[in-house]
Amino acid sequence: DKSRNKWRALGPHSKYLGCFALESEAERAVRDSYRATGRELPEPRKRVVKHRGVSFRKTDCKWRARGPGGKHIGTFEAESEAVEAAREAFRATGVDLVDL
Repeated sequence: DKSRNKWRALGPHSKYLGCFALESEAERAVRDSYRATGRELPEPRKRVVKHRGVSFRKTDCKWRARGPGGKHIGTFEAESEAVEAAREAFRATGVDLVDL
Protein backbone atom coordinates (compact mmCIF):
# COMPACT_ATOMS: atom_id res chain seq x y z
CA ASP A 1 0.00 0.00 0.00
CA LYS A 2 2.04 2.93 -1.29
CA SER A 3 -0.02 5.57 0.51
CA ARG A 4 0.83 4.11 3.93
CA ASN A 5 4.31 2.75 3.07
CA LYS A 6 3.24 -0.80 3.91
CA TRP A 7 3.48 -4.14 2.14
CA ARG A 8 0.17 -5.85 1.42
CA ALA A 9 0.31 -9.65 1.51
CA LEU A 10 -2.04 -11.91 -0.44
CA GLY A 11 -2.16 -15.67 -0.01
CA PRO A 12 -3.67 -18.44 -2.14
CA HIS A 13 -6.76 -17.35 -4.10
CA SER A 14 -5.81 -13.72 -3.35
CA LYS A 15 -6.77 -14.09 0.31
CA TYR A 16 -5.87 -10.90 2.17
CA LEU A 17 -3.23 -11.63 4.83
CA GLY A 18 -2.60 -8.11 6.08
CA CYS A 19 -0.32 -5.10 5.70
CA PHE A 20 3.24 -5.20 6.98
CA ALA A 21 5.86 -2.53 7.64
CA LEU A 22 8.65 -4.65 6.16
CA GLU A 23 8.74 -6.51 2.86
CA SER A 24 10.35 -9.50 4.60
CA GLU A 25 7.39 -9.77 7.02
CA ALA A 26 4.92 -9.77 4.12
CA GLU A 27 6.98 -12.44 2.31
CA ARG A 28 7.00 -14.61 5.43
CA ALA A 29 3.22 -14.31 5.80
CA VAL A 30 2.70 -15.35 2.17
CA ARG A 31 5.12 -18.30 2.46
CA ASP A 32 3.46 -19.49 5.68
CA SER A 33 0.00 -19.20 4.16
CA TYR A 34 0.98 -21.30 1.14
CA ARG A 35 2.68 -23.90 3.36
CA ALA A 36 -0.43 -24.19 5.54
CA THR A 37 -2.57 -25.00 2.50
CA GLY A 38 -0.01 -27.38 1.00
CA ARG A 39 0.14 -25.33 -2.19
CA GLU A 40 3.36 -24.41 -3.94
CA LEU A 41 4.36 -20.76 -3.84
CA PRO A 42 4.21 -19.30 -7.39
CA GLU A 43 7.19 -17.55 -8.94
CA PRO A 44 7.12 -13.76 -8.50
CA ARG A 45 5.83 -11.86 -11.51
CA LYS A 46 8.20 -9.43 -13.15
CA ARG A 47 6.72 -6.15 -14.24
CA VAL A 48 7.84 -5.61 -17.79
CA VAL A 49 6.49 -3.13 -20.27
CA LYS A 50 6.09 -5.08 -23.49
CA HIS A 51 3.93 -2.66 -25.45
CA ARG A 52 3.70 1.09 -25.23
CA GLY A 53 0.20 2.22 -24.28
CA VAL A 54 -0.83 -1.15 -22.80
CA SER A 55 -1.08 -2.15 -19.15
CA PHE A 56 -2.84 -4.79 -17.06
CA ARG A 57 -5.52 -3.71 -14.57
CA LYS A 58 -5.51 -6.03 -11.58
CA THR A 59 -8.80 -4.63 -10.28
CA ASP A 60 -10.84 -6.21 -13.07
CA CYS A 61 -8.20 -8.48 -14.69
CA LYS A 62 -8.38 -6.70 -18.02
CA TRP A 63 -5.89 -5.07 -20.36
CA ARG A 64 -6.06 -1.27 -20.72
CA ALA A 65 -5.14 0.49 -23.95
CA ARG A 66 -4.09 4.13 -23.95
CA GLY A 67 -3.29 6.36 -26.88
CA PRO A 68 -1.14 9.47 -27.28
CA GLY A 69 -1.15 11.66 -24.20
CA GLY A 70 -2.43 8.76 -22.09
CA LYS A 71 -5.94 9.01 -23.56
CA HIS A 72 -8.03 6.02 -22.50
CA ILE A 73 -8.95 3.85 -25.50
CA GLY A 74 -10.63 0.93 -23.75
CA THR A 75 -10.26 -2.25 -21.72
CA PHE A 76 -9.93 -5.70 -23.25
CA GLU A 77 -9.95 -9.35 -22.21
CA ALA A 78 -6.92 -10.19 -24.37
CA GLU A 79 -3.56 -8.42 -24.37
CA SER A 80 -3.38 -8.68 -28.17
CA GLU A 81 -6.64 -6.72 -28.53
CA ALA A 82 -5.32 -3.92 -26.31
CA VAL A 83 -2.03 -3.82 -28.24
CA GLU A 84 -3.86 -3.48 -31.56
CA ALA A 85 -6.14 -0.74 -30.19
CA ALA A 86 -3.16 1.24 -28.86
CA ARG A 87 -1.26 0.83 -32.15
CA GLU A 88 -4.23 2.08 -34.14
CA ALA A 89 -4.66 5.08 -31.86
CA PHE A 90 -0.98 6.02 -32.28
CA ARG A 91 -1.10 5.40 -36.06
CA ALA A 92 -4.04 7.81 -36.32
CA THR A 93 -1.69 10.55 -35.06
CA GLY A 94 1.08 9.55 -37.47
CA VAL A 95 3.17 7.63 -34.94
CA ASP A 96 3.97 3.99 -35.65
CA LEU A 97 4.71 2.11 -32.40
CA VAL A 98 7.09 -0.20 -34.23
CA ASP A 99 9.43 2.79 -34.59
CA LEU A 100 9.42 3.54 -30.83
